[in-house]
Amino acid sequence: MLFRSEELQTSETENLFAQFSPTITRLESEQALQQALEEIKMAGNVALLPDAEGSAMQGKIKGPALATRADRAYYLPLLTPETGTLGGLFDAEEQEETFAVPLHTLRPLLEDPQIAKWGHLTKYLEMLLERGGIQPTPFTFDTELAGYVLSAGRPSYPLSDLTNDYLGIRLEETPSPTPEQLATQTALITLLVPTMQEKIKELEMTDVMQQIGRAHV
Repeated sequence: MLFRSEELQTSETENLFAQFSPTITRLESEQALQQALEEIKMAGNVALLPDAEGSAMQGKIKGPALATRADRAYYLPLLTPETGTLGGLFDAEEQEETFAVPLHTLRPLLEDPQIAKWGHLTKYLEMLLERGGIQPTPFTFDTELAGYVLSAGRPSYPLSDLTNDYLGIRLEETPSPTPEQLATQTALITLLVPTMQEKIKELEMTDVMQQIGRAHV
Protein backbone atom coordinates (compact mmCIF):
# COMPACT_ATOMS: atom_id res chain seq x y z
CA MET A 1 0.00 0.00 0.00
CA LEU A 2 1.32 3.43 -0.92
CA PHE A 3 0.71 6.51 1.19
CA ARG A 4 0.32 9.41 -1.17
CA SER A 5 1.54 12.84 -0.22
CA GLU A 6 -1.97 14.33 0.05
CA GLU A 7 -2.66 12.01 2.98
CA LEU A 8 0.29 13.43 4.90
CA GLN A 9 0.44 17.12 4.21
CA THR A 10 -0.85 20.01 6.25
CA SER A 11 -1.04 23.55 4.91
CA GLU A 12 2.29 24.30 6.61
CA THR A 13 4.14 21.36 5.09
CA GLU A 14 2.60 21.96 1.68
CA ASN A 15 4.11 25.43 1.78
CA LEU A 16 7.46 24.02 2.92
CA PHE A 17 7.61 21.42 0.17
CA ALA A 18 6.55 23.88 -2.52
CA GLN A 19 9.44 26.14 -1.55
CA PHE A 20 11.95 23.41 -0.71
CA SER A 21 15.36 24.79 -1.43
CA PRO A 22 17.89 24.09 1.32
CA THR A 23 21.05 26.10 1.72
CA ILE A 24 23.89 24.00 0.29
CA THR A 25 27.35 24.69 1.66
CA ARG A 26 30.59 23.21 0.40
CA LEU A 27 32.90 22.95 3.38
CA GLU A 28 35.95 24.95 2.37
CA SER A 29 37.96 25.32 5.56
CA GLU A 30 38.87 23.44 8.70
CA GLN A 31 36.78 25.88 10.72
CA ALA A 32 33.70 25.30 8.55
CA LEU A 33 34.19 21.54 8.80
CA GLN A 34 34.47 21.62 12.59
CA GLN A 35 31.37 23.79 12.84
CA ALA A 36 29.43 21.31 10.70
CA LEU A 37 30.67 18.36 12.76
CA GLU A 38 29.66 20.16 15.97
CA GLU A 39 26.20 20.78 14.50
CA ILE A 40 25.88 17.07 13.76
CA LYS A 41 27.04 16.15 17.26
CA MET A 42 24.52 18.51 18.84
CA ALA A 43 21.70 17.22 16.62
CA GLY A 44 22.52 13.59 17.39
CA ASN A 45 21.64 12.49 13.86
CA VAL A 46 22.84 12.94 10.30
CA ALA A 47 21.69 11.95 6.83
CA LEU A 48 24.55 10.79 4.61
CA LEU A 49 24.87 10.08 0.91
CA PRO A 50 28.13 9.32 -0.92
CA ASP A 51 29.39 11.08 -3.99
CA ALA A 52 30.92 7.88 -5.31
CA GLU A 53 31.71 5.99 -8.46
CA GLY A 54 32.20 2.29 -9.09
CA SER A 55 30.96 -0.82 -7.35
CA ALA A 56 30.95 -1.36 -3.60
CA MET A 57 34.03 -3.56 -3.98
CA GLN A 58 36.03 -1.19 -6.17
CA GLY A 59 34.38 2.22 -5.89
CA LYS A 60 35.75 5.37 -4.31
CA ILE A 61 34.05 8.08 -2.29
CA LYS A 62 34.78 11.50 -3.72
CA GLY A 63 32.90 13.26 -0.97
CA PRO A 64 29.93 12.84 1.36
CA ALA A 65 26.81 14.97 1.46
CA LEU A 66 25.52 15.51 4.99
CA ALA A 67 22.47 17.08 6.62
CA THR A 68 20.86 17.18 10.04
CA ARG A 69 17.85 19.29 9.02
CA ALA A 70 15.77 20.13 6.00
CA ASP A 71 16.91 23.70 5.44
CA ARG A 72 20.66 23.14 5.34
CA ALA A 73 23.06 20.55 3.94
CA TYR A 74 26.79 20.21 3.36
CA TYR A 75 29.19 18.69 0.88
CA LEU A 76 32.75 17.78 1.87
CA PRO A 77 35.33 17.07 -0.85
CA LEU A 78 37.70 14.23 -0.01
CA LEU A 79 41.27 13.53 -1.01
CA THR A 80 41.76 10.28 -2.85
CA PRO A 81 44.10 7.99 -0.88
CA GLU A 82 46.22 6.94 -3.83
CA THR A 83 47.13 10.34 -5.16
CA GLY A 84 46.30 12.87 -2.50
CA THR A 85 44.32 14.81 -5.07
CA LEU A 86 40.75 15.95 -4.88
CA GLY A 87 37.94 13.49 -5.43
CA GLY A 88 34.61 15.25 -5.82
CA LEU A 89 34.71 18.81 -7.14
CA PHE A 90 32.23 21.55 -7.86
CA ASP A 91 34.60 23.23 -10.31
CA ALA A 92 37.66 21.42 -11.61
CA GLU A 93 39.44 24.73 -12.25
CA GLU A 94 39.50 25.39 -8.50
CA GLN A 95 41.44 22.19 -7.72
CA GLU A 96 44.50 23.87 -6.24
CA GLU A 97 42.42 26.15 -3.98
CA THR A 98 39.69 23.76 -2.89
CA PHE A 99 39.73 22.51 0.68
CA ALA A 100 39.55 18.72 1.01
CA VAL A 101 40.33 16.15 3.68
CA PRO A 102 41.18 12.43 3.80
CA LEU A 103 38.36 10.04 4.57
CA HIS A 104 39.72 9.13 8.01
CA THR A 105 38.93 12.69 9.15
CA LEU A 106 35.31 11.53 9.40
CA ARG A 107 36.10 8.45 11.52
CA PRO A 108 34.99 10.02 14.84
CA LEU A 109 31.63 10.93 13.29
CA LEU A 110 31.03 7.69 11.45
CA GLU A 111 32.10 5.45 14.33
CA ASP A 112 30.20 7.38 17.04
CA PRO A 113 27.32 5.21 18.35
CA GLN A 114 25.65 8.29 19.84
CA ILE A 115 24.94 9.76 16.39
CA ALA A 116 22.04 8.21 14.48
CA LYS A 117 22.93 7.81 10.83
CA TRP A 118 20.30 7.80 8.07
CA GLY A 119 20.66 7.14 4.37
CA HIS A 120 19.47 5.40 1.23
CA LEU A 121 21.15 2.22 -0.04
CA THR A 122 23.25 2.35 3.10
CA LYS A 123 24.90 -1.03 2.53
CA TYR A 124 26.75 0.42 -0.46
CA LEU A 125 28.07 3.32 1.63
CA GLU A 126 29.02 1.03 4.52
CA MET A 127 31.06 -1.19 2.19
CA LEU A 128 32.85 1.81 0.66
CA LEU A 129 33.68 3.13 4.11
CA GLU A 130 34.98 -0.23 5.29
CA ARG A 131 37.23 -0.43 2.26
CA GLY A 132 38.54 2.98 3.30
CA GLY A 133 39.42 1.75 6.78
CA ILE A 134 36.31 3.09 8.55
CA GLN A 135 34.12 0.83 10.67
CA PRO A 136 30.87 2.82 10.83
CA THR A 137 28.28 2.08 13.45
CA PRO A 138 25.15 0.60 11.80
CA PHE A 139 22.83 3.02 10.06
CA THR A 140 19.69 3.41 12.15
CA PHE A 141 17.40 4.05 9.17
CA ASP A 142 17.61 3.17 5.49
CA THR A 143 14.86 4.76 3.42
CA GLU A 144 15.14 2.05 0.77
CA LEU A 145 14.44 -0.67 3.36
CA ALA A 146 11.60 1.40 4.81
CA GLY A 147 10.11 1.69 1.33
CA TYR A 148 10.14 -2.10 1.07
CA VAL A 149 8.49 -2.51 4.48
CA LEU A 150 5.73 -0.05 3.61
CA SER A 151 5.15 -1.25 0.06
CA ALA A 152 6.61 -4.70 -0.54
CA GLY A 153 6.47 -6.08 -4.04
CA ARG A 154 7.71 -3.11 -6.03
CA PRO A 155 10.70 -3.77 -8.32
CA SER A 156 12.79 -1.00 -6.76
CA TYR A 157 12.67 1.87 -4.31
CA PRO A 158 14.57 4.83 -5.74
CA LEU A 159 14.79 7.85 -3.48
CA SER A 160 12.95 9.98 -6.04
CA ASP A 161 9.90 7.69 -5.82
CA LEU A 162 9.92 7.76 -2.03
CA THR A 163 10.15 11.54 -1.78
CA ASN A 164 7.32 11.79 -4.29
CA ASP A 165 5.13 9.25 -2.48
CA TYR A 166 5.66 10.47 1.07
CA LEU A 167 6.63 14.13 0.73
CA GLY A 168 5.11 15.22 -2.55
CA ILE A 169 8.51 16.20 -3.94
CA ARG A 170 9.77 14.69 -7.18
CA LEU A 171 13.54 14.63 -7.40
CA GLU A 172 15.32 14.90 -10.71
CA GLU A 173 16.55 11.41 -11.58
CA THR A 174 20.13 11.26 -12.78
CA PRO A 175 22.67 8.41 -12.76
CA SER A 176 25.41 10.79 -11.61
CA PRO A 177 23.97 13.46 -9.32
CA THR A 178 26.05 16.56 -8.68
CA PRO A 179 27.31 17.36 -5.17
CA GLU A 180 24.57 19.99 -4.91
CA GLN A 181 21.90 17.44 -5.85
CA LEU A 182 23.25 14.92 -3.33
CA ALA A 183 23.22 17.54 -0.60
CA THR A 184 19.61 18.41 -1.43
CA GLN A 185 18.75 14.72 -1.22
CA THR A 186 20.27 14.43 2.26
CA ALA A 187 18.18 17.39 3.41
CA LEU A 188 15.09 15.62 2.06
CA ILE A 189 16.04 12.44 3.90
CA THR A 190 15.81 14.36 7.18
CA LEU A 191 12.13 14.93 6.31
CA LEU A 192 11.54 11.50 4.86
CA VAL A 193 12.83 9.51 7.84
CA PRO A 194 10.36 10.78 10.48
CA THR A 195 7.50 10.56 7.99
CA MET A 196 8.28 6.94 7.15
CA GLN A 197 8.95 6.10 10.80
CA GLU A 198 5.48 7.35 11.71
CA LYS A 199 3.84 5.28 8.97
CA ILE A 200 5.74 2.17 10.06
CA LYS A 201 4.60 2.79 13.63
CA GLU A 202 0.98 3.27 12.57
CA LEU A 203 1.06 -0.08 10.76
CA GLU A 204 2.71 -1.72 13.77
CA MET A 205 5.62 -2.81 11.60
CA THR A 206 8.45 -1.42 13.70
CA ASP A 207 9.62 -4.93 14.65
CA VAL A 208 9.61 -5.95 10.99
CA MET A 209 11.72 -2.93 10.08
CA GLN A 210 14.18 -3.72 12.85
CA GLN A 211 14.46 -7.37 11.84
CA ILE A 212 15.12 -6.46 8.21
CA GLY A 213 17.63 -3.83 9.32
CA ARG A 214 19.55 -6.38 11.41
CA ALA A 215 19.61 -8.82 8.50
CA HIS A 216 20.88 -6.02 6.28
CA VAL A 217 23.95 -5.38 8.44
